[in-house]
Amino acid sequence: MNTSTAGNGFSRRTMLGGFAVGAGAVLAAACGATTSAMPEEEMAEEAPAEQEAQAEAPMAEEVEILYLTYTRPARNEAEQALYSAFEEANPGIKLDLKIVDGGGTGVRQNIPILFAAGTPVGLFENTWGTWLQFVEGDLITSLTPLMNRDGVDPYDTFIAEGVDFVSHRGQTYGFPASMSVDTWVYNKTLFDTAGLEYPPTDPDDPTWTMERFIDSAEKLTIGTEQFGMGRGYTGFNTFGIGDGTFFGGLAWDAENQMATMNNEHYRQGQNFWIDIIDKFHVMPTSEEHSNLTGGRTGHYFYSTGAFGMSVMFVVPPEAAEAPFEWGIGALPYTGEPPNHSGRHYTHAVFVGNTDHVDQTWEVLKWLLDGDNGLTYLELTGHVVTPMLHLFDQAQAHWEEKQGGEVDGTAFFLEAQHTPQSGHGMLKFANFYDINDVLGPQYAAVKNRENTVEEFLPVAENYINENLRVE
Repeated sequence: MNTSTAGNGFSRRTMLGGFAVGAGAVLAAACGATTSAMPEEEMAEEAPAEQEAQAEAPMAEEVEILYLTYTRPARNEAEQALYSAFEEANPGIKLDLKIVDGGGTGVRQNIPILFAAGTPVGLFENTWGTWLQFVEGDLITSLTPLMNRDGVDPYDTFIAEGVDFVSHRGQTYGFPASMSVDTWVYNKTLFDTAGLEYPPTDPDDPTWTMERFIDSAEKLTIGTEQFGMGRGYTGFNTFGIGDGTFFGGLAWDAENQMATMNNEHYRQGQNFWIDIIDKFHVMPTSEEHSNLTGGRTGHYFYSTGAFGMSVMFVVPPEAAEAPFEWGIGALPYTGEPPNHSGRHYTHAVFVGNTDHVDQTWEVLKWLLDGDNGLTYLELTGHVVTPMLHLFDQAQAHWEEKQGGEVDGTAFFLEAQHTPQSGHGMLKFANFYDINDVLGPQYAAVKNRENTVEEFLPVAENYINENLRVE
């Protein structure tokens, strides 16, 4: 599906009939007029009418901020509780949760619609990627003036790649609030039975190579009843972006803004992840996977116990009920150090270009506090926070939730190693237009209907000619 809204002709000014505020506008103080101290005799001589006028000075009007989110009952309940706590700590600012269907896509699609209807969105979490279309439409505001004013250095506060993802032309627009991070969960029972060492927690461990991985996966595979690896190996592999990372390649050179997929790393990676099914047969075919999972609900790794390893970026609730011991390990890597297999995605909160930008910014500053930031992290279902000062707290918090039985170190180390989803391409407004063209071609490669060697130069050229980076 094309999730880009580029070229839709919307801008905030056209939507709202010419009304607009500057991104850095400082709002009027929400308090009554103040008076300087006066001697008692002067106070006593004030006219009664003036005293009465001061006594009846109107209270500041409550500011209401629309927070747009998507339907997920448990999350919505947690969001309401979190923002009710904010309102209690910040009287005069009210957060109005508007819940829409369709997940992140529903949120993305409703943003311009609500602005056009005269109901501007104050806050939203970006779960889908592309966001520069909202800058073009004047629908979101830069946070840089607010950060500068309040002494929040984004690169001292958040993981650097997360800041890069939400920044453009020297302006930071998003507030990194949580992270989806690729790791590999593994079944300790199956590893013990096969007499294998567990995957290490440190991505920089030089012994955890692709060769050792495939050797372990082969020893964990028993016919079609048990496989070394579940289907999937990274949380975001749109037109093969993740394939080459396991061998040292990246799909995009963010500094020079050019695609770099047509290289040996990607040829090796794409062929490897096809061979893992066709040649090594340590990952099931789709039919074999369906036979193993049957009608089971929940994450297949925990519900079947038939896989030695599986990609893991959100730990599901059913993990607590797994009938076996499990651990979280780093992704394997064969290439020049450091290891940058897989990917992470920074979930950032954006501030709408409304009349209440200052008050909306107070919500984000409030999330910098440990308890509030960790509560937000928990409602997203993620393990890792991009807020550097909360790293240790977040790991301890998650491990405590697991009863102290699972080491979360790999999650937090991988967050500092894995590249951002899309390697820098994902923020551009027409990224998914590119995927509409290259996605089917990549699927043909995976199905052995086309070759890797034919696909990669076509993909690189198409991205360089069509991705709109301005």
